[in-house]
Amino acid sequence: MVPLSTSQNQARRGPTVVVLPKRVAGLEENSVVLCHQITTLDRIKITERIGMLPKDIMKDIETALLAALGIRT
Repeated sequence: MVPLSTSQNQARRGPTVVVLPKRVAGLEENSVVLCHQITTLDRIKITERIGMLPKDIMKDIETALLAALGIRT
C-alpha cells in the first residue's frame, strides 16, 4: 500500500508522487500519493472501499512506483 497526504509540500518530491485532485475517487481534499513510502498492511484492517481511481491515474501511480523502486520499463 502507499499512503496519501494532503500536504502540498509533498507534491514537490518529484517522480515518486502523484497528485490526486479533490473529488477524484471521493477525496474531499487535494491529495498526493506517496509512492516512495511503500508499506504493507494487514488485509483485516481494510474494512471498506471508499473509491476507485481512474485508469490514467493508476498508470501514473505505476510509473511513480517503478521510479521509487529504481525499475524502468
